[in-house]
Amino acid sequence: MKEENDLLEELYRRYAHALYAYGFKCYADRNLVEDAMHDVFLDIYHHQDTFLHANSPKQYLRAALQHRLKRIVKRQREKVDVDSPELNALPDGDDDIEAYFIEQEDDAYRKQMARRLIGQLTQNQRTVVCLRLYEQKSFEEIARLMNINCQSAQNLYQRSMAKCRDSLRAERIRKESLLPV
Repeated sequence: MKEENDLLEELYRRYAHALYAYGFKCYADRNLVEDAMHDVFLDIYHHQDTFLHANSPKQYLRAALQHRLKRIVKRQREKVDVDSPELNALPDGDDDIEAYFIEQEDDAYRKQMARRLIGQLTQNQRTVVCLRLYEQKSFEEIARLMNINCQSAQNLYQRSMAKCRDSLRAERIRKESLLPV
């Protein structure tokens, strides 16, 4: 039992942050990625014999996470809850409904843009951005988790955000150049 826990702890310590960054790259939903990761590690705990035969733990974990994320998303799409807050939040009037759907499209666009911007970052840049923005970690915590010094964590975060801002600026300029005068 202790050996099983030790194996799980070592796997989690070694691969959790890279796995989280990978999952977040695929799906920009922190809760979804965390739930899927926990499911993957629980599956490993319950079925260690399968995991022990894997050639590459990192590849096994990535594939397992990707599979789990797809299953969760598929299940969420299939499940329609008529009492859900989203459906009950639909406005009554035509103008309100139109405004509601425009707002939903804007939210979807912002999420898509965030995924695209984060996708342009290196693995370390994605990790520092996710830890800072989505997990609200301090730079000291990020430095410890990433095995770098605090100043390096701050520099990496600043360079990452600058890269995102530059990409966003370029995207806006490109869109404005396509608009008729």
